[in-house]
Formats: sequence, C-alpha cells, structure tokens
Amino acid sequence: MDDQLADRYRDGRVFIAGDAAHVHPIAGGLGMNTGIQDAYNLGWKLALALRGQARDSLLDTYERERRPVAASVLKTSGASMTALFSAKPLMTFLRDRIILPLMRSPAVTKAIVSRTSQLGVNYRDSELSVGEKGKVRPGDRAPDSPCGHPVTVEQSRLFDLFRGPHFTLLQFGTEVPGLAERLDGLYGDDVRVHRLEPGPASRRYGAGRGTLVLVRPDGYVAVRTRSGDAVADYLRTISGV
Repeated sequence: MDDQLADRYRDGRVFIAGDAAHVHPIAGGLGMNTGIQDAYNLGWKLALALRGQARDSLLDTYERERRPVAASVLKTSGASMTALFSAKPLMTFLRDRIILPLMRSPAVTKAIVSRTSQLGVNYRDSELSVGEKGKVRPGDRAPDSPCGHPVTVEQSRLFDLFRGPHFTLLQFGTEVPGLAERLDGLYGDDVRVHRLEPGPASRRYGAGRGTLVLVRPDGYVAVRTRSGDAVADYLRTISGV
C-alpha cells in the first residue's frame, strides 16, 4: 500500500472500503463520496454471495471497478489541493489571476459540482458491463427520467423503480414474449421487469422500440441489448442459475 491507496481491496473474506482503502484531501468531500460508492458497489455483491445467489468471482469485481476510481480521484484532488493552497509564486499567480476567476463562471461551477459529486463515474470497462453502445452505455450510471408507473400508470420516475436491492429490467416500447415470466421463475423479486411506453425515458436513454436495459442494484447499467436471451445469460453468468 502506498501512502494514499491500498494495493488490494480484498483478501479472502476481508474487504476494505472508504478511508481504509483510500485517503483523500478533505476539500470537496471526495473521500466521503468515494467511500459511499465503494459501499454501494460492494453491498449488493456481498448480499447475493451471502445468499448463495452469486459466484464468488463476482466479489472480485469490487476491486476492479472501484480501485481505478479512487486512483483517479486521488490524482485530481491532489492536483486541486496543490493549485489552491500552494505558496509558490507561480501557483499563487495562476490561482489568483486565472483559477479563482474561472471558478466564478456558472459553467465551470457546474463542472466542478458534477466532478465532486462523482455522478459521472462509470464502469464501461468492467466485465459486468456488456451489450450495445448507445446514448446511455453499459457501465454508465442509469439516469433518472419521468415515466408512467408500470402498475398504477400514475406519474413516477425511474429512480423510484430502481430503488431497492434488486435488478431492474426496462423494456422500451414492447415486451419480449415470456421474458418477464422466465426471469420471475428464476429470480423472483430480485429482478423486476417494467415496460415503458415511448416518452421522456426512451428519449433520455436513446432507446428505440425493443431496447432492453438491465440496471444493477447500485444504479449502473449492466446490459443494453435487444435480446432477451442476452439478459438471461448475463444473470445466469453472475448467479450460476
């Protein structure tokens, strides 16, 4: 382990997260946000493994997905701290004449808030992100959107459908015959299937009629496809069922 980032996040049955895995400068709350996302990433995987519903190899993806994020945050937060607090004449000039005036710009402020909140973190290179590219790609954080509730037909939001420790399968525009019943028989409430009519959600995802988007329990896109078999194969690979 170096001074700021652990070499490993897992050793057998022992896992580390948050400040035990990475130590960040305090500015911006980056360590807190990174630690929370560590826990969310690991939590659903541990839950499946403890219930015997996932292969042990799923737990190894925790480090592979989260350690690069911490490394990137450490790099940028360290540079930011140097720029803001360095007493060197050149850095003082750049901070006072260029950096601080730029930070008053609404566009720059928005970019800083987005970076600090870490809502742009993705796992596009993970083995848990598979399928077609699109406006929203496998590995991206699944965005929110207004939608009609599939049961009550009342106005709702995608985040309301995602909330909870389950996978969520969005079927845009049309249903794959028998897929919902097939998944319910295998996984019950652990995989919830919703059909969405064309509207704000399909536009937000760039999803045409027949597009399937499987969202992980931590709110990231696992699969984007038009094949029900691809969704079933993905879940089988994780669970062994």
